[in-house]
Amino acid sequence: MALTIHVPFEAILWGFEGVLNRARPPGIEPDPRCLEISERAHLRGLRQAILTDADAARADEIEARLDAFPQIEALYAAGRTGHSKPAPEAFMAAAEGMNLAPASILFVDGSGSFCNAAAKLGFRTFRFSRLAADNLEARLPDHRRRR
Repeated sequence: MALTIHVPFEAILWGFEGVLNRARPPGIEPDPRCLEISERAHLRGLRQAILTDADAARADEIEARLDAFPQIEALYAAGRTGHSKPAPEAFMAAAEGMNLAPASILFVDGSGSFCNAAAKLGFRTFRFSRLAADNLEARLPDHRRRR
């Protein structure tokens, strides 16, 4: 019998289009439910970043609107890193930028192929859908200091 030890993740790496952003490009419209989950994750001590296949111009647009996503600390875009999902280099650029091991990061995206690619690298993954939002929130560990 194998023993599995669950180690809570330390960060969330969000897909942008179709997850945090519910508008179709070029629009930017934060998804209220994802923002709520993002806020709860922040209150539990989780770091957060965005991984997107956006080109450099779209990355600039997103970055100019990061105030709409207040818990996000960094944006990793294909137009800046030179690598799009599902290339391993795209995911690893984000992990290295956050200075975290892939196993410490939960990658949240609506694409099964992107989630599978991230999982092969050791990331925890969650395939997002509007129906699955409650399940995502239930998985958030609490890293606040206990008193």
